Amino acid sequence: MKIRNMVLIAGLALTSVAMAADATFTSKSEGFSLNYPSTWESVPGIKGTVMVYRETKAKIFSSNVNVVVVKVKGVKALTTKDLTVITKSTLKEVSKAISNFKEIKREETTLGGQPAAAYTYSGDQGKSKGLQWYQLQTIYNEKGYTVTFTTSIGKFADAKPVFDAIKNSFKFQ
Repeated sequence: MKIRNMVLIAGLALTSVAMAADATFTSKSEGFSLNYPSTWESVPGIKGTVMVYRETKAKIFSSNVNVVVVKVKGVKALTTKDLTVITKSTLKEVSKAISNFKEIKREETTLGGQPAAAYTYSGDQGKSKGLQWYQLQTIYNEKGYTVTFTTSIGKFADAKPVFDAIKNSFKFQ
């Protein structure tokens, strides 16, 4: 009986994660696509970003995902050796922009099948206090991609499966 209940709960959890990222954003000009929850809304006009989607009807802070793409002339792809340099540089800059910055985790992962640096950190940004970020960076075909997921610290554990579903759906075009 206990095993059956555990299997049922695991199946429901996987189903909710799969359904959590069920709409697709594609940028042909920037060469990528990803899935996001269809219940989230687009936030147009944020300078420097290719796309931003956030959950709707959040009471305090809307969990969100955004993608920034920059040209990286002469670099076709990121190598795992590059990850350490990129991680150090990025976290140094982020720690200047985020008050009460606290690094939680660094790791090497993949994004769209390419080696990527990933970091989790927390802090405050402007009037928004107690936030947590999960950020990924890679380079592909002379473009640097930064995918950032943000939510409140208290919601991070619940939002992480949605963030992972979005990350795992990321594809280069």
